[in-house]
Amino acid sequence: MDALPQVTDVVTLGGVGVGAEHADRLGPVRVWAAEAPDDWIRRVPRLRLPELGHGARPADAAFRARPLPAASTGHDGYLLPGGPTLAAVAEVVLFGAIGTGHVRPDVTVSAGPVR
Repeated sequence: MDALPQVTDVVTLGGVGVGAEHADRLGPVRVWAAEAPDDWIRRVPRLRLPELGHGARPADAAFRARPLPAASTGHDGYLLPGGPTLAAVAEVVLFGAIGTGHVRPDVTVSAGPVR
């Protein structure tokens, strides 16, 4: 299950699974994952049977994704303005890393035209 050649990073937020047991099964990409401590997705059982289920949750340590910060915002709060996850996703998109200091979580970014 390789990603397209131009894809360098995959981000999952509150993900129930991606059909793979480990991040390295997604090809030569950096896989990032966040899961809020109060996200209801944590109650979905980890299940993978032939043609049923999604496998390991990307935020599980055993999946080996790169962790993204997540505040207690439930399942639909990952991209709230000012939140740590939004700033981290912006850093991944712009720089391929987090903790660069180039994106401040207190700055609101508006979407520009799609290219």
